[in-house]
Amino acid sequence: MTMTIEPRQEAPPKVLLVDDRPENLLALEGTLEGMPCQCVRANSGEEALRHLLVHDVALLLLDVQMPGLDGYQTARHIREREKTRHIPLIFISGIDRDVEPQLRGYASGAVDFLAKPFEPAALQSKVKIFLELDDRRRAVEKNQAELEARVAELAALRAELDQKSVDLSRANLALEGFASTASRALLEPAELASGFLSLLADETAREKGSAGRLLERARSATDKVVSTAEQLARFARSTGQAPISVPVPLDALMAEVLAEAEALIAARGARITLDPLPTVLGDPWYLRHVLAALLDNALRHGAERPRVHLGVSRRASSWVLTLHDDGPGIDPSALSGYFGQRGTPVGRHGAGLGLAFCHQAIKRLGGELWAVSSPGQGTDVSLSLPDAAPEAHDDAYRAAQSPEGSSKGSGPLETSIGQPRAGGRRRKADGAASAG
Repeated sequence: MTMTIEPRQEAPPKVLLVDDRPENLLALEGTLEGMPCQCVRANSGEEALRHLLVHDVALLLLDVQMPGLDGYQTARHIREREKTRHIPLIFISGIDRDVEPQLRGYASGAVDFLAKPFEPAALQSKVKIFLELDDRRRAVEKNQAELEARVAELAALRAELDQKSVDLSRANLALEGFASTASRALLEPAELASGFLSLLADETAREKGSAGRLLERARSATDKVVSTAEQLARFARSTGQAPISVPVPLDALMAEVLAEAEALIAARGARITLDPLPTVLGDPWYLRHVLAALLDNALRHGAERPRVHLGVSRRASSWVLTLHDDGPGIDPSALSGYFGQRGTPVGRHGAGLGLAFCHQAIKRLGGELWAVSSPGQGTDVSLSLPDAAPEAHDDAYRAAQSPEGSSKGSGPLETSIGQPRAGGRRRKADGAASAG
């Protein structure tokens, strides 16, 4: 058996009828019969005031001549109360139709004045108008109440959000402190172990047996621990220390990065080409470690003899650097997970802190970091950085890209990835040459 519960209907608005003569009250009720309202009787001004203490009234029909409180006095009392002063009053009077009583009624707070005998249709029309106005008033009050409740709810949510933001900031500070402490705690014993393993490797360098191979594996594993600890330290600094913003000539900065990576370039037999690099706005410490991390990733996870190119292009008033490697590439659907703290660097192996640091650092410098890759096509890792002199460089870049600029032999800033174009200005770092 299914029970159907009908929605509760709102009570119809009340119309208070005030007259000391019962036959007049009965006549008023008969006139309003069938209208969407509930008639409430009051035999005197005093009784009308008592009704208004407990009833919400939409309209009041008030006789003028009554014993005790007459209509004018009753109207003044109604207008003096905050709760009832908004109720519209219509005076109904059997006295003469002179202007003076009507003016006195309006001065007492009436909105209309009907003289007896009146046309029932005229009263019904006036009552209908005031009932419609009351419906609108109720709708406005309901909307206002709902709005106030919504505002209160939003204020509570805002307070909760603010508290969660404070808690998150505290948690981030604690995490940054832990990362910094953990990196220092890892580095000291790992570097010590790496040093002892290097000394031991020198002692057993001539051994061809399993002991030498196991020692080399142990040293390689220790080097990875040292590298991870260094990346953790950089990541902790990138989240805990605000970067500065100064002009940074990337040509000079990249020369330092290449000098530091000289041994790895030679060991991998890598060939590195670069477009002429611009001057950007940023933090030298952050940018140096970002470029070093991206280059290290490309060298370690590229092809057998990696070919790496650092290209330059423009986007709005920013420079875009794109580091291309010829490694195995990755599936595009997996790229989105490569820049969080749990991601892995672009390539086949890695701890993931390198790209997490790069993403965090470039974001704090006001730029972006993204990657484009597909299996068998290598990987492009791009980063955008604010230009140190955007207006001047925009003009120069447009001039260099024009046919007239290209024919002068200086060559435009190249945006392509791959082998150097004829006439293009590139620097190169050759692994074979560096190995000397």
